[in-house]
Amino acid sequence: MFRWQIALGAAIGMVVGFVVLALTGGRPNQAAATGPILSECDGRMRELVVQYEPSAREIVAAVYRDFLGALDPDVTVHVVVPDRPAFEDFASLAGQVRCQLDPILTHHPITTWSRDRWVALTPASPAGATTIWSPRGENAGEIWPARAGDERVG
Repeated sequence: MFRWQIALGAAIGMVVGFVVLALTGGRPNQAAATGPILSECDGRMRELVVQYEPSAREIVAAVYRDFLGALDPDVTVHVVVPDRPAFEDFASLAGQVRCQLDPILTHHPITTWSRDRWVALTPASPAGATTIWSPRGENAGEIWPARAGDERVG
């Protein structure tokens, strides 16, 4: 009796597999077509992302000002902020910089620092998009809305 159950289970598994392949067209998801992980230490930095929340201004102002002031004009800094006034505050604390500042408005609370590492994968083709993997879940996200907001940034 045990043998027919194994055979039946294998047959059901194969039927389900064929159904899934038929429904998806048997092709991998186009979004999954990526290259290797982008290096953090090779080549020039062209783009980077920072998070900013105005309540941390005193803590980060000098660091951001010094760092951003050292960047070249062809570098784009994507500034993740909760809203437009927060971006304006960031721009005023940065002062005169040569790099390009690009606001990304989340419209929800965040912290100035995300403790989580993101993985960036190179596009599979030169015209493709960079794929970002970010972790799920945030320590203290259940009790701290800004930390829960950090999870949503990726």
